[in-house]
Amino acid sequence: MNGISGFFKTSLIAVLAFGLMTAFSVSSFAANATWNGSVNQDWANVSNWDGPPVSAPGPGETATFDETKGSIGNGYPITNIPESTSNPVNVTVTNTGAAATVTLPSITIGTLLVTNNGQATNTLLQFSGPVKVKTAVTIQTTATANGGSAKLDLNGNTLSGVDSSVASLTISAADTAGGNTGDAELLDTGTLIVGAITVTSTGASTGETKLTSGSDITASGATLISASTDANGDATLTASGNFSGTSVAITSTGAGTPTLNIQTFDLTLTGAFTFTEAAAGNADPVFSSSNSTVNVGSLVINATTVSLSAITTGNIDILSATFAT
Repeated sequence: MNGISGFFKTSLIAVLAFGLMTAFSVSSFAANATWNGSVNQDWANVSNWDGPPVSAPGPGETATFDETKGSIGNGYPITNIPESTSNPVNVTVTNTGAAATVTLPSITIGTLLVTNNGQATNTLLQFSGPVKVKTAVTIQTTATANGGSAKLDLNGNTLSGVDSSVASLTISAADTAGGNTGDAELLDTGTLIVGAITVTSTGASTGETKLTSGSDITASGATLISASTDANGDATLTASGNFSGTSVAITSTGAGTPTLNIQTFDLTLTGAFTFTEAAAGNADPVFSSSNSTVNVGSLVINATTVSLSAITTGNIDILSATFAT
């Protein structure tokens, strides 16, 4: 009897020990946390993260990178990056006072946010490999006395969706505090495959918003390029590859200039290509190309003046046109 009792005790201890080990293993990838990189470049090492709780972010959780949080002497994670297509990890790159330059490897992300967090210092995220984003990419600046920028540099790598999901892409400079807003920019892309694209400056923002591609752009949702009331608050999309999408709207709401520049590449839209000047005296919406083929479902002009002077020899195919000045 004592032998049986001892057996059960031993089994119970083994089961409990296994349970604790399993729980510890799961908890090491089970919470929002901020990277400190105090040990090495291993994502799974919980000592590289600040809590509470002290855990490495896993599927559905948020990993924050902010150099103000401490010395990042060992760099950023390059090993044991969590991979999930059904519930990817979310990534936020921000700063709370010190300029941040963050480099991450190829990764699958749920939502990606790059922000200056209203600080006067700059935030830069770079990728060393292809990136997949399931839900949304947001690059944003908000006003301060001396606005810092927020930039995402893909270093020529592809940004695409996850399985059948493609992320919306929003690049915005917003004046909410009466200060000088820094630039918000996505640059040096490889092939860009996203849903809706919004490139906009709002309020009296002095910051420019820019999307500069290095290759083809495919947008399965509507594209909006909109500039604000400040003369310096331009919004510009420059394509160094063919642009395919559903619709494009170039909208002026003030003195800032909204511009789509496809250079020598082609523009193909299944829907409307719309130019809008919200009020008389606003900056002219601008479309620029050279020896391009432009094939759109319809052309809609709601503006007193549209700058098309930069269009040179090419083919323009428009199914219908509306002029409502």
